[in-house]
Amino acid sequence: MHQLLERAHSRLRDNAAAGPLNVEHVKALILESISQWESDDEPRTLDDMDVGFGGRPSKVQLGIRRIEHGRLRRLAIRYVGQLETYLAGSGRESVPVAFELGFGRKGEDGETRPPLEIGRPPYTVFLQGSVDRVDRVGVDGRRFRVIDYKTGTAPSQLKVKSGQALQLPLYTMAVDALGLVPMVGGDNQVEFGYWELSRRGYIPIKIEEWQQYIDNIHNFTANLISLMQKSAFNVSSRQEDCTDSCEHSSMCRVGQIRHLGKTWTQAPLMAGGAGSKPDEVNGEGGE
Repeated sequence: MHQLLERAHSRLRDNAAAGPLNVEHVKALILESISQWESDDEPRTLDDMDVGFGGRPSKVQLGIRRIEHGRLRRLAIRYVGQLETYLAGSGRESVPVAFELGFGRKGEDGETRPPLEIGRPPYTVFLQGSVDRVDRVGVDGRRFRVIDYKTGTAPSQLKVKSGQALQLPLYTMAVDALGLVPMVGGDNQVEFGYWELSRRGYIPIKIEEWQQYIDNIHNFTANLISLMQKSAFNVSSRQEDCTDSCEHSSMCRVGQIRHLGKTWTQAPLMAGGAGSKPDEVNGEGGE
């Protein structure tokens, strides 16, 4: 799905001057991309796909392929409706300008960009990743929005603020700090949000004090690294319902430890955006 959206939006970007998106044009391009993908995905020979007994694709294999094609087409049609809502609201005057931006490794565009360094010396780590999409927003073009596509349920704002879902904030830090998109950084305003393809569409994540939040991420990361170096791998899950739907819950130590009432009082936390520097806790955990 990511590749189909990238292909459609890239063609819009490359074939027209920067301006408001046309929903019908996007819909036509996405459906065209799906049709092309379905055609390319059809096996030309028996070697093109796993085969069943007798040297021919089984009915199950063909059925799964058709189900996947149908699911993708439904997601794409739903995305068009979400895009229309987005452009009528927070995405007004929004133009996608970058897709699948890799950092810390060679990206799909063939460029190799530096990694993102987070933490506090000597407790630092280098990260690599791929940013789904960056939109330029506003007439002046000085607002940029980092978007992460989700085919499932997007993390809540609370989980992002508390440090339990840091992927998207880290992607935003990479776009800003590494200059992955021209003009991002400095006086430009950077914001971010998830795009929940299966349900709600674009979901903005609001962080009131962005620079303070970045500092908290660096402090939180340094605490984690410090504890890892001390081999402090205590079993302690911050998700109270993590065993509810897990198929390994009957043998998981998290459930056993909770049953005994054990807690890890020195677990590093970034609850509510709070973080502690390593020297403040002597490497023994967070708040």
